[in-house]
Amino acid sequence: MLAVLIVIIVLALTGIVLWVRHSLSKSEQKKYYDAAARMIKESCLDQVILSRGQKIQPDQKIMLYIKTMGKPRQGYVFDPEKTIRIGRDRENNEICIRDNLVSAVHCCIYLYQGQPVVQDFNSSNGTWIKRGMRRHSVTTAERIFSGDRLLIGNEELKIQFFNFDMTQI
Repeated sequence: MLAVLIVIIVLALTGIVLWVRHSLSKSEQKKYYDAAARMIKESCLDQVILSRGQKIQPDQKIMLYIKTMGKPRQGYVFDPEKTIRIGRDRENNEICIRDNLVSAVHCCIYLYQGQPVVQDFNSSNGTWIKRGMRRHSVTTAERIFSGDRLLIGNEELKIQFFNFDMTQI
């Protein structure tokens, strides 16, 4: 009887933990989706002003969320159509990593032939991609995928692409 009670308690606690993790994940997704909406609205407004009122807008837009691992609530949302520079110098990079192992302008993420790539700028300690259990050094412009992790100095950045529904803005 006691064993059954312990199993029930363990199952209940496991269910609660899984539900909390799922809720936190949904909350984080909402935050970066909202950030993407603000960015896209500004960009669309700029395009409307430049095109003199002609509204040209696709249904879906791919956006990029970069999360700093080990630091809760620290993430960045970017439009991958614009170059994202990463390095130690605060003024010349979109993402600043204050670490002596990181070069002033270390690497960047950009689109090449419609595909997102990361390129190291001959940094002293290199840029590494961790994909699953494997990791390797970036030697040329290399394609990145959602779920990849970039290892830059002592920082680990998780890459996540998501579709933003343009019909909701």
